[in-house]
Amino acid sequence: MYGSSCRGGEGFHRTSGGMFLDPEMLNITSGVITKILFDDIIPGYTDGIEDTVNNRLVPGVPGSYLICGQISYTEIVPTKNYELKLQENGVIIHQMYEHSSIILGELTLCFAKIIIVNLDTDFYELYARQNTGVDTIDIENGIHYTYLMMQRIR
Repeated sequence: MYGSSCRGGEGFHRTSGGMFLDPEMLNITSGVITKILFDDIIPGYTDGIEDTVNNRLVPGVPGSYLICGQISYTEIVPTKNYELKLQENGVIIHQMYEHSSIILGELTLCFAKIIIVNLDTDFYELYARQNTGVDTIDIENGIHYTYLMMQRIR
């Protein structure tokens, strides 16, 4: 992963990593902010920044990063709210809401954001919340459904 870059120069390291949910998270409690329990590392796309014990990414190198993630809800209830929250060191830095208008199926919330990692101890976690009044909503597992990944860009 070392090499030249038009901005980084010789030896610039593009730190990267990602995790995905496996197995799925079942019966998410309504109204409760729930941490996504990432269990698996995205193969072929890692520099060891994944902390699967604490379900977070820890880049370890200050710089500018592109971070992206996605949560796929299943067994959704129509006309209810679903949320995604990205936290940096325990503080929300990005959140999004979706009010479902579909009757049955799956609802996916995704984001891509450029962030500045300031300290080698900074960490990033993904959270979900559904406000449906029922505890039967699931979060879909798999590399294409629920994930968090990042790569240093500068």
